[in-house]
Formats: sequence, C-alpha cells, structure tokens
Amino acid sequence: MSSKLHAQRQALEDLWQQGLSGHELLGRHTELVDNFIIDQFKTSSAVQQARGEITLIALGGYGRRELYPYSDVDLLLLHDRKAKKYMQEVAESILYPLWDAGFEVGHSVRDVKDAIRFARTDFIFEVSLLDARQLTGSAPLYQELLDRYQKEILYGRRQQFVRTMDEMCLKRQQKYGSH
Repeated sequence: MSSKLHAQRQALEDLWQQGLSGHELLGRHTELVDNFIIDQFKTSSAVQQARGEITLIALGGYGRRELYPYSDVDLLLLHDRKAKKYMQEVAESILYPLWDAGFEVGHSVRDVKDAIRFARTDFIFEVSLLDARQLTGSAPLYQELLDRYQKEILYGRRQQFVRTMDEMCLKRQQKYGSH
C-alpha cells in the first residue's frame, strides 16, 4: 500500500511542477493522506477487534486540510474507557504504515478527559484542537471532545488563552521578525 501512496505523491509533485497551484496541491495531498489513513483504520483488525468507541482526528495544519508535502501528520487517536486496553495495537496498526510510507507523524492516544486535561497544560495541543477534524470512527466521541473543549477550554479560559496566544505571537515576532 505504501508503494501506491508513494506513486500518488510523486504524481502530485509532477503536477505541481507542471503548474498545479499550491492551494490545489495542499488539498489533493491532504485528501490522498486522508484516504490512506482512513483505509488503514477501516481495514485494521485491531480496530475491528477493539471494544468501545474510537475515533481518529486530524489536528493542526492537517486538520485544516493544509498538509504540505513534507509536513508532519498530526493525529489524535481518541478512545473511550472500554477501548483503552486495545489502543496500543490500534495505534500501531495506523502509525506503522504511515512511518513505512515515509511520513513524520505527531500523535497522541487519549480519552476525552485526558485530552482536555492535557490541553490545559500544553498550549500547542490546545491550539491544535482548534483545527480538529474527524477522519473516521465514532462521531459521538468526537462531538464529546469538541463540546468539552469549547466549554472547558475556549469559553472557560478565554482570557488566559488570548494572553498566552499574544505572548507566543510576540516571541515569534521577536525571533523571526515580520516573516
């Protein structure tokens, strides 16, 4: 499967060199990777054998459908309590094919409560959830994450979020200038 994906990525690069717009390239590349990951999830025996609910979520630029050809693929494997003991095998069945295909993958495996707790302590993760996009799996579990994120993080800590974002933007501007 990864050789097919490699060939498809090469075809996209060829189209880009022939004049395909950058925006179109990002969209097509994101769709290509989406299809690959969703196929891995749906055909995974570990996913099929797992009890409970699991959902696979794209984060950050990938969640925004702006996956640059050499960018990390950021994923959240979200699960409920019943699925917890199956998650190592589930994660391996999704991540190993991505690594084999040459992708850098940022990932975490969490339940909703842990994801919210982590978002309170890790601002990068908190921001990446702004662009969360469900790829496949349990829609109710994904919605539970969004609802709790909005209530407990965005609405519950709005002032702190804005202050931290302002500080990060200032540091970035001091380090990189206006670029």
